[in-house]
Amino acid sequence: MNRRTFLILVIAIIVLGTFMIAGRDRDDSAADRLLMPELSENINDIKGFTVTDGEGNVTTLRRGSTRWTVAERGDYAADIGRIRRNLIALADARVIEEKTADPARYAKLGVADITDDGATGIELALDLPGGPQRIIVGKTSVRGANAYVRRIGEAVSLLVSAPLDLGANPADWLDRALIDVATRDVFRVTTTHPDGEIVRIEKADRDADTFELADMPEDATLAYAGITGSMGAVLTGLEFDDVTPLTPGTDADGAEPVVTRFEMFDGLVVTARIFSTDDQARVAFDVSHDATLADRFVPPTNDPGSAENAAVPASAATDTPGARAADLNRRLDGWLFVLPDYKLEQLTRRQADLLQL
Repeated sequence: MNRRTFLILVIAIIVLGTFMIAGRDRDDSAADRLLMPELSENINDIKGFTVTDGEGNVTTLRRGSTRWTVAERGDYAADIGRIRRNLIALADARVIEEKTADPARYAKLGVADITDDGATGIELALDLPGGPQRIIVGKTSVRGANAYVRRIGEAVSLLVSAPLDLGANPADWLDRALIDVATRDVFRVTTTHPDGEIVRIEKADRDADTFELADMPEDATLAYAGITGSMGAVLTGLEFDDVTPLTPGTDADGAEPVVTRFEMFDGLVVTARIFSTDDQARVAFDVSHDATLADRFVPPTNDPGSAENAAVPASAATDTPGARAADLNRRLDGWLFVLPDYKLEQLTRRQADLLQL
């Protein structure tokens, strides 16, 4: 190799190395940066956000002084856990790599504008102190750890590290927990139908294994052992599917409801009114405390050293059955709830449903 050829080869290597370094610098600037630094800096000051999909579903999450609410559901309480998970995921999201900037290929990643025909992504509009920030969230990885996104107004799409869980329907964002009463604590359940039929089950004490069906015909038997227990377990971990405000006209135009009353050994009373409508049944709840009922099951207090005679800490005053009833009633009063079918079925049982045919 002569000197001239050697010099040309050295120059070529230097030029190629320069391009490689420059290319690597461009890649480094595109990757491993925060997707939404505005959110990262202001996550505690966010006022709310809106979730919209291509089918016209809109969910508006608003941050109030004490809680988050879902505007499309009469400002019912939102699922703060789901909100927190998604906001933290977005605030921490980092760009893995840049993807297509060709609008014709957006649909493949799910990042087309939601106004486009067949759009499958979700538009997220965040209300931040510095102004709104909007992105399209497209397809996610199999395990949900990564997602394709595109900032509104920018051509390039991105693959980001963000375990997002964005529901497109307002019901997806509701705090669905209603009531949680252990079956052991239920004394009696009474269902009264509009035609006058009454179905009642009860047990003698907390330790009883089963609920007895009242007024059961002498020659009849239960359909199967434990069938009454399903009625007594309705309030255990009870959640709802959807909710609407209880306003005139929403109670099946004045139709008589099925009324199911749960009475607990501690005096807590939960009354469910089930209204049947053309599309689906809805349930209104009323919660109260019956001191007379509670007194029936107070353990004897003859022993001066018994736990019943022990001083009650001041902090326990807010955890009494009466206080719990007041808290539940404040939260549930004024709403109609759509319950899962299997729970609704137990609220509307007739005696024939419980007996062996």
